[in-house]
Amino acid sequence: MSPEQIRRRPQDQRSDIYSLGCVFYELASGRLPFTGESAQDLLTKHLRAAPPSLKAANSNVSDRFAALVRRMLAKQPRERPNDMAEVLRELRFGPMFAAS
Repeated sequence: MSPEQIRRRPQDQRSDIYSLGCVFYELASGRLPFTGESAQDLLTKHLRAAPPSLKAANSNVSDRFAALVRRMLAKQPRERPNDMAEVLRELRFGPMFAAS
């Protein structure tokens, strides 16, 4: 759930980009970006906590992909990619995982 959805504010495609960023984080790291002791604690983290480093969770992730996921998880919609076309361009531009 994006921060603006939690706050019951207007949503657009960037809300979905936030949610997809959570999915990308979990797929690449094997864990959720945020967890909590309670539902309220979890929602508060989605509202205020900085996303944990994806590179720290999986050193095989490329810097470019980690930066994209971090942008997708920005608390403010204006700081996220504007639309899925932008996300796809960034995914096509560079590898998701670092060369071994």
